[in-house]
Amino acid sequence: MVILAPMFPTSPQLPPGEPNRDAAGIALVPILTGLLLAGVLCGHVHSAHAEQEAPLAPRGGLLSAQDRGSATAARSRRFGGAALVSAREFQVGFAAGVGITALVAVGFALGRAGGKQAERRRMAEVSRRGAGASPQGDGASGGGDRERILHDMRQRIKELSCLYDVANLTREGRALAEMFQETAKLIPCGWHYPEITRGRIRFDDGEYVSQAFEETQWKQTSPIVVDGEPKGSVEVYYLEERPPLDEGPFAKEERQLIDEIARALSTAIGHKRAEEALRESELFNKTIISSVGEGIVVYDKELRCRLWDSFMEGLTGLSAGNVLGRKAAELFPHLREQGVERLLERALAGETLRSPETPYRVPATGKAGWVTGVYSPHVSADGEIVGVVATLRDTTERRRAEEALRRAYDQLERRVAERTAELTRANAILEREIAERKRAEERARLHQAELAHVSRLSVIGEMASGLAHELNQPLCAINTTAQGCLRMMRSGKGVTPRLLEAIEDVVTQAERAGRVLRRVRGFARKRDPVRTEVDLNAVIREVVDFAEGDLERHHVRTRLELADPLLPVLADSIEIEQVLLNLLLNGIEAMADTPPEERLLVLRTTLQASPSDPTEANGPVLAGPAVEVTVRDYGHGLPQENVEQIFEPFFTSKLDGLGVGLSSSRSIIEAHGSRLRAIPCADRGATFRFTLPIAQGRRHGT
Repeated sequence: MVILAPMFPTSPQLPPGEPNRDAAGIALVPILTGLLLAGVLCGHVHSAHAEQEAPLAPRGGLLSAQDRGSATAARSRRFGGAALVSAREFQVGFAAGVGITALVAVGFALGRAGGKQAERRRMAEVSRRGAGASPQGDGASGGGDRERILHDMRQRIKELSCLYDVANLTREGRALAEMFQETAKLIPCGWHYPEITRGRIRFDDGEYVSQAFEETQWKQTSPIVVDGEPKGSVEVYYLEERPPLDEGPFAKEERQLIDEIARALSTAIGHKRAEEALRESELFNKTIISSVGEGIVVYDKELRCRLWDSFMEGLTGLSAGNVLGRKAAELFPHLREQGVERLLERALAGETLRSPETPYRVPATGKAGWVTGVYSPHVSADGEIVGVVATLRDTTERRRAEEALRRAYDQLERRVAERTAELTRANAILEREIAERKRAEERARLHQAELAHVSRLSVIGEMASGLAHELNQPLCAINTTAQGCLRMMRSGKGVTPRLLEAIEDVVTQAERAGRVLRRVRGFARKRDPVRTEVDLNAVIREVVDFAEGDLERHHVRTRLELADPLLPVLADSIEIEQVLLNLLLNGIEAMADTPPEERLLVLRTTLQASPSDPTEANGPVLAGPAVEVTVRDYGHGLPQENVEQIFEPFFTSKLDGLGVGLSSSRSIIEAHGSRLRAIPCADRGATFRFTLPIAQGRRHGT
């Protein structure tokens, strides 16, 4: 109302008895102004009442759409601690003010017309009386005052129109940048000299100016205050100098106008930030609640539904429009039977309760399932219980999963029992099979031992002539020496050195015959395999010595190429002697057609860090260090097609052979973890090769 103050100057003096219509028009102004103030006061009272009745958000921070609108309206009437009328109330009040201003202008117009008539009558009266004084001076002065009043009225209306347009901008929901820019364009039309007026609004780091803006020394500023701190300013500039008024070239009403524009912008910024904060808070709460996977229901004191969120809509198939305002028992008749209604009543009394897992069914939609709930009192800001907040969790899927798991567990138990019975039967069958297999293995072992024994006996049979020659030599020597000793003793010459030498020779030959017999007996007797650390070089020398008679009889020379030093191997010495003896006899027989001077057997040992042929596919392959043994003859050779056939049981090329020598030899070597192989030589003859593992404790030089 300060803007309208200059519109009400003192009326010019009139003669006594003349009606003053200017005064009558001006008299309307206080009355209408009082009406305007009463309207604004009613707006304040209504705003305060609406704020008191605005619904309070529950502890979860959620309101229904209707409650959110009331809460937003209540918030919009309070910002920064100062009461503000709503946009609608401001619009109504401002329209009333503009109407009042129009009525005031009409009153002034009527008063001015009446004043002119009274002035003409007074001048006519003066002329008739011939008075010397003329009232023209007073009339001109009164006319000037009225023109000034009308000019001030037009200026105030222009200021009010500018403020009205700014108010419209602030309530249109525009973005801040757009609102600032449009306000800067409106500023020049509200000042006394719009053609030279320029406006600028600064906020944060932004700057918004009117058309053809230019900064000069003639300016007005007003701060934009948000949350009690200046965040920007509204600035008005004159491009040219004007006569000084109340504030430089600006009137005090223009100061009031720029302050009102700044306050309107501050209020709009505060409202927009509050609305954005409210939207963000609601979105945050909605996101949190939706991520939790629980439904929120708010009841008032009469247990009527005030809030029904989207989770509950999906859970029950009932939309919020069908639920809000209705009682819980009306929506779900089973609540009373399940005791949930009693829990709601206790929550109204101030208790926080948790319900067990209970079934539900919605008759209207047919949806059913299981839920658990927490029921808490809804407390207002002043501590009064105004309702109940129910938080419900859908346990239908978990219940179904538990039921499915129980059925699966029962089925699994049955299957486990059935499978256990099957396994028990299979285990009994397997035990019988294992026992039978062990018996078969034992029979095979005994058979293999018998076969090896037969093979050794066969070898001894083949070596019978050689053994006879071997035993005949020491026996003949013993016989001859013993007869010589008898003759010496009968001659009576006594003990002489020659006699002693002859007796020592008898002892030596007897020991030689004993060794032959012990070797034959050990070689021929039955025994279980015993693996110990064996010196292969010593075994080879002993085998060659044992076969010396056959070698001499067939004029076969031997050459030993033995690695020295050689680590001991883990093997059964008798079995290895049998293998080597079989290979020697086969070599002797293979060279029967070879000229005597070319008959040669080469026995070689070689220490290997790894298997010599790791790609061997037809038998076991040793891993780690081993000793390789090769026996090479220079006989008629071995056909390629007979390479594997010669190792088959009972295969022989000799008329009197049994065909068990090489077969039993391969079995013995395979039992030691290796394989006996035959390799035809390129020129003539054949090579037999096998490997034996180094004893475990000797692999690292121990």
